[in-house]
Amino acid sequence: MHRLKTLSSSTDQIRTAYLQRKSELDATRKKLEQATARPPEDRAKPQASPEEKAKSIKSITAFSEKLTSAKLPAWAAIEKADGAIRILPGVSLPSGNAGFQAFGALAPTLASLDSEWVLELTARAEPGPESWETAQERADLLIRSAEKSLKGQPAHLRLRIETTKGPRMEWRLQPPEVVAKPNPSSKPAPETKAEKK
Repeated sequence: MHRLKTLSSSTDQIRTAYLQRKSELDATRKKLEQATARPPEDRAKPQASPEEKAKSIKSITAFSEKLTSAKLPAWAAIEKADGAIRILPGVSLPSGNAGFQAFGALAPTLASLDSEWVLELTARAEPGPESWETAQERADLLIRSAEKSLKGQPAHLRLRIETTKGPRMEWRLQPPEVVAKPNPSSKPAPETKAEKK
């Protein structure tokens, strides 16, 4: 009789642990699906024509020259990427929260070079059990620092949160013609007027 009770209680413990793990897995899957869901304008991007590519390369080169003449900190590493310019943290960036705040505080310098460019701020964390929380905390530090340093200065600012291998933070600067290209198949939503009662 005692063995039966012991066996029954251990079976219940196993069942409870299994259900708990299953619910954690489902919650993680939902978070992952939400995070990987991209906006519709990103999903249906048409391929750029050779003229558009040449124009994009020309504007990226011009902006890159402005960046090199701007007074960026010594720890800021500039890299030309496909259709954008990346600014990555270097070794001499302060560690901890101070580093994230200093990196986010580059926003006014970048926006002052050309206010039409889109400044995309990316916060990353290595994949792991607490990666989403870590990436969200980093994103919060970065965006607060960027907003605070802009002080009302006009800028096109985006925030991206990722759990992938790579630098903890990154600025991705995109020319307006690359970002604002309208999708020919999309139709504007009809305007609705709120009725007063």
